[in-house]
Amino acid sequence: AERALSVAQYVIEEKKQATDALAFMLASAHSNASDWPTVSLAGYKEISSSLGMVTEGSLSFCPLVKPGGEEQSSFEEYAYELFAQQGYPDTTGVSDFGRGIFSFGSGEYGNETWSDGRFHITSGWTYHNSSREILVPLLQSDVGAHPALMLNMHYEHQRAAAIDDVMRCSEERKRAGDYRECGSVTDLMWTAAAEGDVDTGPVGLLMVPIYPLLDNTTITGFIVGKQIWADLLKHSFESSVNEVDVVLYTENEAHTYHVMAGGGVYVGRG
Repeated sequence: AERALSVAQYVIEEKKQATDALAFMLASAHSNASDWPTVSLAGYKEISSSLGMVTEGSLSFCPLVKPGGEEQSSFEEYAYELFAQQGYPDTTGVSDFGRGIFSFGSGEYGNETWSDGRFHITSGWTYHNSSREILVPLLQSDVGAHPALMLNMHYEHQRAAAIDDVMRCSEERKRAGDYRECGSVTDLMWTAAAEGDVDTGPVGLLMVPIYPLLDNTTITGFIVGKQIWADLLKHSFESSVNEVDVVLYTENEAHTYHVMAGGGVYVGRG
């Protein structure tokens, strides 16, 4: 058990170091907050993929965008120009409604009925009633043309709770004039790709803020690191370990895994 906990801690620290490194690169490359959100990191896919993390997951760049108005329009135009420059398919980041930042659901007024379940989000509205008037679109991914590019990460309550925690911490950091760490992680949660995947189970999303070097009390975006908890267990136990049940739990969630040959297979909630 001590070895498993030690390995798990090492792997999470490694994931944190990777997200911190990418956040620093973006903060250095675009050191003035006034340049944001129409920024990106050249070679993002290659750089993030080369960080050599032990466990599976992903590393995504999501800038903060003011909803509606010129800033969102300029960002959306910039994003699709970036996708074209990267040689991504013309359909990258495009929903049934067309181009733009998207959320899932029927929209603020319940009248969005697109077949892909997406709608063009142009306000800070969320179904979970966040007080933050922000959009947090996925712009760059370590897999390149990720199917979720342009997804508003703030749309879903567990992602939003972690993002809002970082925003609050960053505001306190700015008022105090200090350099406290303001990262956060989501509760145990499902992502769209993993929903119903009994082998994978839930994930955790690590939200790491970006502060431009010349405006280092202003938060301008996030690096989001995804940790697949089942994969973490695979690296925590030796291959000779069998018939062990592991429960990952938080204040709100509990999930059980069964370890066979050192690997964790998701069993279910509780």
